[in-house]
Parts: sequence; structure tokens; C-alpha cells
Amino acid sequence: MAFYKGLSEKSKVHVDDFKNLQEKLVQWHFTRV
Repeated sequence: MAFYKGLSEKSKVHVDDFKNLQEKLVQWHFTRV
């Protein structure tokens, strides 16, 4: 859990980037179908 907690804390800075990446992956997936 400590590793996950530390990872989440580091990820707070990159939350927006992660959301943008997630949206791109979703769009890519649906364009592939």
C-alpha cells in the first residue's frame, strides 16, 4: 500500500495529463472498433 500511496501522491501533479491520455486511449479504441 505504501508504494501505491507514494505513486498516487506523485501522480497528483500529472492527473490532468493522465485524464487526457485516458481520453485519447478511449477515442483510439472506439475509432478502431
